[in-house]
Amino acid sequence: MGIGLVAIQTSAKKEQSGSPFAAGSAHNGTSIDAAGKVVLGNDISDPLAPARLTSDREIIVEDTVNLFGLNINAAVTGITTRLEGADIQINGGNNTSPALILSSSGALSANQIQMNNTAAGDNDILLVTDSLGGNNLISMQATAGGSSALLARTTGSGTAQLRINSLPDSLEIFSTGNGFINFQIDQINTVWRIQTSTFNTQIGPTLVTFNGAGLQVSGSFTGRDLVQGQGAGTYNVDRDLDSRKLFTNSGAAIFQLPNMSAALLRAGFILRLTIDNVAGATVQTFAGQTIRFGASATSVGGTISSIVVGSTLEIVLINSATWVTRSFTGTWVLT
Repeated sequence: MGIGLVAIQTSAKKEQSGSPFAAGSAHNGTSIDAAGKVVLGNDISDPLAPARLTSDREIIVEDTVNLFGLNINAAVTGITTRLEGADIQINGGNNTSPALILSSSGALSANQIQMNNTAAGDNDILLVTDSLGGNNLISMQATAGGSSALLARTTGSGTAQLRINSLPDSLEIFSTGNGFINFQIDQINTVWRIQTSTFNTQIGPTLVTFNGAGLQVSGSFTGRDLVQGQGAGTYNVDRDLDSRKLFTNSGAAIFQLPNMSAALLRAGFILRLTIDNVAGATVQTFAGQTIRFGASATSVGGTISSIVVGSTLEIVLINSATWVTRSFTGTWVLT
């Protein structure tokens, strides 16, 4: 009984010559070049751009037990950039400067970091240094003619707030949408408030209802008088700069009161004068004005004067044509 033999043929294994992938082999995009080779990204400024996605793609980096990410390492500086599904981390050691840089070179371009929370959550930019002597800095610089702005904006009755905190103190500037700009300390005490409809300002440790004054101090304060000496001749009193100054004379001085009619009215203007030289001083009213002195008064467009050293006078404007003497000492002559 014979044993049958089957002929066996063998051939040498050879790698396929050329590239094995045809155009269109990629499931998404055009990541097969003309030579049939797989490309991961493009060479810089390659006009053919063989690698290109044709639809949105998703990479899952987290499941119930694992968290994966893409690490990009700079071997020389030691800075690493890690991309995860939840965050982007740029980490560096001593003497390194990790940076997120947005740069544009075209006209009318804009570099933006935009955070949009469509629900009722928060958008935060947090800068933290953990070691002693570390610094946090947000620096904005514009070229000549440009503008650098830090904008906090809200709609409706929300609060736009700028908070500067250095424990245990904090300075907070916020607008509540109710017609005020408030400067607040430690999220509790508003110590400076500007009424946006009138620009009236109130300061103090405990603010109250606005009383209509341009500047309202709600609380005690100390201060000193601003003393201004005048020599011989006429001094034109400034309706905006000279109220509450204490004027003195070193010669025969004439204080010409300003026109206070219509839009020029500065009701409540206070003129204060003390005689410091025997040459005396005269207060000259503007045309149409009088100065009341107790039961007496100057003539219309008249004067009040003294040559007695040590005499003092304080007059207050109550309307465009009338000044009243609030206090005086010494001897005064009315004309």
